[in-house]
Formats: sequence, C-alpha cells, structure tokens
Amino acid sequence: MATLEFVAAASHAPGVTGWPDKVAPATRQEMDAAYHELGRRIRASRLDLLIVICNDHGSNFPLDDHPDLAFVLSETHVGPAEWFTNWLNVHTQYSLTGAPEAGRLLFDALRADDVDLRELAGEVLFDDNLTIPTKMMGLAELGVPVLPLMHNTMIPPVPRERFCYDWGRRLRTAVETVLPAGMRVGILATGGMSHEPGGARYMLIDEEFDRRFLALVAAGDPERLLTEATYEAMEAAGAGGTAELQSWLIAAGAAGGGPAETLFYSPILEFRCGIGLVDWNVATTSPLEVAR
Repeated sequence: MATLEFVAAASHAPGVTGWPDKVAPATRQEMDAAYHELGRRIRASRLDLLIVICNDHGSNFPLDDHPDLAFVLSETHVGPAEWFTNWLNVHTQYSLTGAPEAGRLLFDALRADDVDLRELAGEVLFDDNLTIPTKMMGLAELGVPVLPLMHNTMIPPVPRERFCYDWGRRLRTAVETVLPAGMRVGILATGGMSHEPGGARYMLIDEEFDRRFLALVAAGDPERLLTEATYEAMEAAGAGGTAELQSWLIAAGAAGGGPAETLFYSPILEFRCGIGLVDWNVATTSPLEVAR
C-alpha cells in the first residue's frame, strides 16, 4: 500500500514574499528558516506525491456554485495568476508537475453523498494559496508531483470543523488503499492564521486565538480541538480569513489527531496575519495507530 510520510501546515500570507523587508530582521530570519525547514523535511521524506490543500479564494468557481473540495487534475500547475504577481512580488511563473492519475483515484474513492467533491483541470488560477509554499519551500526545485486540493473555507455554506477533520481521516484511508503500493505521500495544508482581509479588523491579529489553536494542535486531543476550534471561533478571530485553518483540520485528521510540532509562530502585523507552521511528524505514526 501507499504510505503517508509527511503532514504539515503553514500560513500563506501574501506578505511572506510580497513585503518581507517590512518585518523585523530577527523575526523574518526565524520565519524564513521555518519555511525552509519544512522544505527540507519534504525533501528528506522522499515523496512520490505531495497533496497541497489550498484554500480557494473564489478564483475558480462561481460564487453560487462552489464545491466543498476539488482535486486539481492538471498535468502541470502554473502560478501565480497574473493579477497576483505584484501583490506577491513573484514575477517569474513557476511550474509544478501535476498528478492527475493519483487525483482521479482519490476522487473516485472519496466521492460521497455528504460532500460536494469535484474535479478541476485546465487553467486553474493559483494565488498565495500555492505560491507561498512553492516559493518558500522550494517545491518547484524538488520535482515532486503536486496534487492541489482546493478547499472552500469562505463561500457559504462552508464545510464545518468536524467534517473537515473526519474527511482528513478518509483522505488518509484513500491514500493508503487506492494509490499504488510503495508510493510515498505527503500532505501540506496552507492558510491562516488569524486575519480579516479587508474587514474592520484588518489591522488586528488575534494572537490569543492563534496561540490557543497551536496549543490544541500540539496537545493531540482531537475532541478538544474540534470543540474549541469551531468555525464560529475562527470567524470571531478574523472574519473571512481565519477559517482557512479548517484546512489544517483536514491535515490533523489525516495525521490521526496526534500532536503537532510548532516550528514557528508570530503575529506579524506588517502581514496583517498570524504566521504559523507545524509538522505532525507522521513518519513515526503507523496506520494502526491512526485507525484507533
């Protein structure tokens, strides 16, 4: 069977590449080191496939017909979208090798009545959701096939926290049962932490919420995590942005709810966003442990 060798999550705030020089040098150095460390760990995991959970920011679906989740089955993924290049300060497009065959297998295995899961191919628009991890972790240079999973966290109705966690468990089961034997798979969730893009609290970061969320993820207690880190709590910490952390809940479910290591956190006001990176270190977790 295929094995899950890596599960992590990281913020994708545009300022990480767009205006990093506005951040205190020591903070920027620590942040950059954490992103680079996740890139190193991806490389060390010797992956054959990296599933990147990307919050879709309304770029690829009509607002009145937005799925819960969608696998991107393109042969290659190119970004960032032209309208986002200046904002991200990324003026040379990257190209990532896609994984359409693996995506179709997972799509077929995960279709269910309780989820609006779709396939997406062709010219898919990527913004900070895929660009920040690609640039900061060196994904284009690694050459690992990437399967983006677009996740609706902002267009009502959004999938709720318990569904996201449970769907992460389903994703791991599908990875281990339908993908080719011997395939080494990783999952990277992107988004968060607290921020309210363009809203009344645009200049505010809910550091207390962010640190509590990281503590819950680090504790490895799924029930507590899902009881406290609700969609409502995320919206209260920053409407229209903080709920991107629902993608972290998919990753947590795939990791079996075990404790995650926090590599970095800082409430970076210059980015209008709390920046966090975690790793569940799943290479030491067996499938039997996850199934319990």
